[in-house]
Amino acid sequence: LISIQSHLALGAHDIEHIDGNVNLRLTDGTERFVPIGADDQPEPVKAGEYAYVDDSNEIICHLETRQVEKTKVTP
Repeated sequence: LISIQSHLALGAHDIEHIDGNVNLRLTDGTERFVPIGADDQPEPVKAGEYAYVDDSNEIICHLETRQVEKTKVTP
């Protein structure tokens, strides 16, 4: 609801689980993408979509709508 009202896509990530730097870039299809709740089962990613990717070539947010198990915020 906040994103709709503010026109900004917002998310939270556990920085302790990010490897190196994060880059916003177009995917090439080789990135690892494990959505929240996927039990470490990667899903394929199409080339040419935008995502935030860390230095280990793992997506931490795909199309600003799908976050990942790796960096989800926990208590």
